Amino acid sequence: MGMLARIRDYAAGPKARFARELGAIYREELRLGRQLRLHAERVPYPAHAGDLGRVAERGDARAAELAAVLRALIGEANPWEGGEPRAGRSHWERLTTDLADVDGLRRRYRDLITHWHAAQPETAAILERLAGDAGSTAAVLRALIARSDPHAID
Repeated sequence: MGMLARIRDYAAGPKARFARELGAIYREELRLGRQLRLHAERVPYPAHAGDLGRVAERGDARAAELAAVLRALIGEANPWEGGEPRAGRSHWERLTTDLADVDGLRRRYRDLITHWHAAQPETAAILERLAGDAGSTAAVLRALIARSDPHAID
């Protein structure tokens, strides 16, 4: 972010800065949900496909809740999906990528909560719950990784 953008961001006020940060997490949730659905289509183990599909649905639910928060905060939620899903050469590699992305998202939730809990207490409570759900998602992904073969190539 350049100097002029920082000045504009600061002048917009705390609500706009909070909405910008929340919007970035929202777009990452959308991207991750898409990534998880694509990875679920390529699962070599039928039992894992259902688990990974449910993980994607949980991500979609988090994104929907963030969209509602953004609409209440600024009147809109940008539906842009944020970027291309990350891939991998094997199921195990895709799962570890998914886990890294979910863990990163959980950290972003925590950072946002830490920074904005005093100014946005109601939203911080929602973000706390969403961070906990992302943590549960990470646990499911860890269990799937433990049951996957890291040496099997697609």
